[in-house]
Amino acid sequence: MGSFLPWRSRFGLVGLVPLLALLAATALPMPVAGRMDATVAARFLTADRPGLAATLQRVVDTARREFGLPGVSVAVRFPDGTTWTGVAGYADVNGGVLVAPETPFALASISKPFVAGVVMGLVEDGSLHLGDSVARLLPDVKLGSRSIDPRITVRELLDHTSGLRDHLTTSALDKAVTAAPTEHWSLARALKYVGKPIAAPGVGFYYSNTNYVLLGLIVERITGTPIATLLHERWIEPLGLTTATYQGVDAPSSTPAIAYRFDSTIATAIPIDITDGTDVRPFTAITTASGPAGSLMASAADTAHWLEALVTARVLTPETVARMVEDARRQTAILRGAPYGLGLQVYQVDGRRSLGHSGRLLGERGVARYFPDAGLTIVVLTNQSRTDPSIVLTRLLEKLLPWREPPGPPAS
Repeated sequence: MGSFLPWRSRFGLVGLVPLLALLAATALPMPVAGRMDATVAARFLTADRPGLAATLQRVVDTARREFGLPGVSVAVRFPDGTTWTGVAGYADVNGGVLVAPETPFALASISKPFVAGVVMGLVEDGSLHLGDSVARLLPDVKLGSRSIDPRITVRELLDHTSGLRDHLTTSALDKAVTAAPTEHWSLARALKYVGKPIAAPGVGFYYSNTNYVLLGLIVERITGTPIATLLHERWIEPLGLTTATYQGVDAPSSTPAIAYRFDSTIATAIPIDITDGTDVRPFTAITTASGPAGSLMASAADTAHWLEALVTARVLTPETVARMVEDARRQTAILRGAPYGLGLQVYQVDGRRSLGHSGRLLGERGVARYFPDAGLTIVVLTNQSRTDPSIVLTRLLEKLLPWREPPGPPAS
């Protein structure tokens, strides 16, 4: 089932033109085939293109059957502000509840750009600097039994070059959260599971949820306001994101999709419910142990609206967003194949540059990408973690942008 929402952002296009110029100046190398003239994009990428809705829905339906997805929710946000939403399958398999366009899904690590946006807002107003020492900002915080390395900076938390180990991937934490899934974890308790650093700060890219837990603590320490409240003030309320909530603190806007795991790779395998009887997804212990690194929940349409607003500078300044993207250059210099900026993945998808983030927790997996050369946003959310939804996103992109520009003349 798919539908179009004639929903134009109340923020208009302020800041979009200067932002695109800045992004062009800071862009990572990209094949010419992925570029699109802005005038062509505006004319071609419209919601009323004949047959487009049916074509997109077929992609969603086919992927759901092919990969045995319990449920999937998709949003495509066009340059003119309209949004197509497509859903398939079940939010609750046993209860026979179908996914609806407004069904909220756990975003997992798609939460990170939300948090990065709050951090960069503090940088904009001078309350925080990217070069600030994390240890100075959080002098009483322990990682395991150790103090924070005073060399680690705020920038290195944002782009995962701190060298800190990921507390969520330890076997000890896994054992603890599965033993008592309904327990509500404090961030101090979660940080006790941080092991020895993987590397010195600034020498390599090591993706770690610990970094974003610390960022959440930093913004709370500076502002005196809980991170959940800050996210509401910075993003959720100004943008009118009616389905977006911070799990463990907020009640969901409606019953969220059940999280499922599988004990087989076969598409017809029976999905296994891993929720804990609460409205937290996938379950309370792991989500609250994730904290700012992965606790947000929203519909696909709200997620697309938020991502577009972030990367087109409708909340932050164009210069700030350009800094977030440009930092990916530093990442590729450190480790090729990890183009991660300040809270944003700067990835190639089907030959086209994209900005966004993916997310994964047990029983939940999603991806959100904005394509700056086309002004197009695609979000795919699922209530399973077996299949990468980027496959679905790429198939949708191929239908939305079905051509390639011819290569230029050969070099003489």
